[in-house]
Amino acid sequence: MTGRSIPEVLDGYQVYGELGEGYTGQVFLGHDPLLDRHVAIKFLRRDKNSPYQDQQFVKEARAIARVQHRNIAAIYRAGRLDEMRYLVLEYISGGPLSAIKAPLALEQALSLSLGVVRGLVACHRRGVVHGDVKPSNILLTRHGVPKLIDFGLSVYRGSCFSTMTHSLKVGSLCIPPRTSRRFPPVLAEGLGDSSKDMTSEIDVTADIDATGTERGPRLIEGTPDYMAPEIWKGFSATPQSDCYAVGAVLYKLIEGCVPFEDVMANDLATAVQCIDAPRATKAPPEVADVIARSLARQPEERWSSAEALYVALEQASAVEMLLKKSMH
Repeated sequence: MTGRSIPEVLDGYQVYGELGEGYTGQVFLGHDPLLDRHVAIKFLRRDKNSPYQDQQFVKEARAIARVQHRNIAAIYRAGRLDEMRYLVLEYISGGPLSAIKAPLALEQALSLSLGVVRGLVACHRRGVVHGDVKPSNILLTRHGVPKLIDFGLSVYRGSCFSTMTHSLKVGSLCIPPRTSRRFPPVLAEGLGDSSKDMTSEIDVTADIDATGTERGPRLIEGTPDYMAPEIWKGFSATPQSDCYAVGAVLYKLIEGCVPFEDVMANDLATAVQCIDAPRATKAPPEVADVIARSLARQPEERWSSAEALYVALEQASAVEMLLKKSMH
């Protein structure tokens, strides 16, 4: 990851074995001897070609620090050792939601999803958009409480953005594996058109004006199976795209697969932008309606915020519980 060995002791924390690795870095188990508790230490991936790596590091640390909530993994410290940037985070022992085989029982799926949405409500109230909600970024405590992790792709919408231009070298246009990564903008009208020359250096611009309004394509970031249509077009993450991702997560928990499971990876961007997501057939109508609205192709047709989604999902869950009780 860094070309350097991981130290056994870092800033007073003991560093043990690796817990996992993601797009933005590696995570190790650590121990705080002063407070006698385990921690998770995330070493951010180095990219010598990125002039914005320090900004990304600070952005992720501040995004987590802005939100203190029981459904968000806490941050204890951010630091740097030579060229290694690291975050000291809350250690969550229960493992990722992705490790649990879906479909789940409806009550469990709803309970977990409500916890995730509660975390997003707290994020959105603080101006933070997560940007990469998916089962592997949801860890469960030993008591089954879901906690959102990995704010490496988060967007802070509490203040105006400044326009930044990034240069990206690409050999050819290809839809990535269905894991979190960055890749060039894929516009609906250009998909499948091999005549478009994507082999030259591409300037990928955030293009956000002084009012914070986004006006054009930018570097795509996310996990394909949980990316909203507008993200495929190169637009930045919003509360509505977070709601889309939650809809895809809940769909998988109930149906046992993601909405566009049968679509080939190279066709996924086109399908998401041009075809309505399939309806959740294993969910009761009230819950299926919530999922369908979350997965709407147009952002304005989705829930306006995580708070609106939470209210709707809680009401649908209450209806389902009442129906269940009436049958006994």
